Amino acid sequence: MLITKLLELGMVLVVVDARKGGVIVPPQFRGEAQLRLNLSLRFQTPMTIDRWGVRAVLTFGGVPFECKMPWDSVYVMFSHVSGDPYVFPDDVPAEAFAAVTEAMRAPEPPTAPAAPIRRPPTLRVVESGNDDEADSANPEQDPPSPPASPLPNQRRSHLRVVK
Repeated sequence: MLITKLLELGMVLVVVDARKGGVIVPPQFRGEAQLRLNLSLRFQTPMTIDRWGVRAVLTFGGVPFECKMPWDSVYVMFSHVSGDPYVFPDDVPAEAFAAVTEAMRAPEPPTAPAAPIRRPPTLRVVESGNDDEADSANPEQDPPSPPASPLPNQRRSHLRVVK
């Protein structure tokens, strides 16, 4: 599944329509059409990912809550590590459609750049259907393989031990 590949890389932001049936989130977020939740295997809290969706214990204001999100409620996934965004257009609520459509447009470069421009990641549309088949059918949609060493890009700490 796409989400498991992204989670193997690191933290993943999912955007959920909390109004859909089967979604269980804290009461203050139940009416949200664009609920943003971070998922990570490093949270060390229970998480189950299967064909139904995602079940995870997430913390809100320091209080753990068991959340349940069926797949039809998740319409965007974004890898914090690779910067790769994925959108599931069949599940985007009408209220969020304009924001998602805007994010899908490639920015136009200025006519005379003063410095090299770093292009933001391109939003990828994921077709409905079997997630595993979609991953193997188009290798360009697969997220990059995790690095060989556990934390190759980790910066050295700015703190030092003083005796």
